[in-house]
Amino acid sequence: MSVSEHESTLLEEIHRKREKMVEAARITGFTSEETVSCSQELDELLNEYHRTANNSYDFLREEKIVYRHLTMIITRPELSAVY
Repeated sequence: MSVSEHESTLLEEIHRKREKMVEAARITGFTSEETVSCSQELDELLNEYHRTANNSYDFLREEKIVYRHLTMIITRPELSAVY
């Protein structure tokens, strides 16, 4: 599963969990065990999503840096000794 597929799956899970939490709060109250449990599970999903998104961003940023360095080496072969 690619990073973007994983992010999409997490977003779907987050959406479903949020709906479940809101429904639980409406029926059983904001402080019920079910609502609090859904809220905690939602927090875990959100944290995982942010970790995944940050890792994805870091990877893309590193790819851009490598690409720039390779472009410099190709266009200016004298720089190859530096890298």
